[in-house]
Amino acid sequence: MSADNEEEVLIPVGWYQADQWQRLEEIAPDVKRIWQSYEEWMTAAVRKLSAPPLGGKRYVKVPIDVEQLLQWCQRQGRPVDAHARAEYAAELLEQQLP
Repeated sequence: MSADNEEEVLIPVGWYQADQWQRLEEIAPDVKRIWQSYEEWMTAAVRKLSAPPLGGKRYVKVPIDVEQLLQWCQRQGRPVDAHARAEYAAELLEQQLP
């Protein structure tokens, strides 16, 4: 909690492994439009996670297994796009919280 007694808001950042990046590009066509490489994505993700909390919001790393993401999207009947990836990461984060 912050000094002004507001609850901290956790913002999930999906965390992908290098050995799954190619598969993510295969199932999520928008990935290549957003990032040119795994290294570019990693740089952006690390920068976001390293940012100091602002206004009670803090970024949190959420490991993502690409095949489990794909299965989740299929069960939801939706494409593996940025919105679905964000929602999936949020769901995983919520499951991790006490």
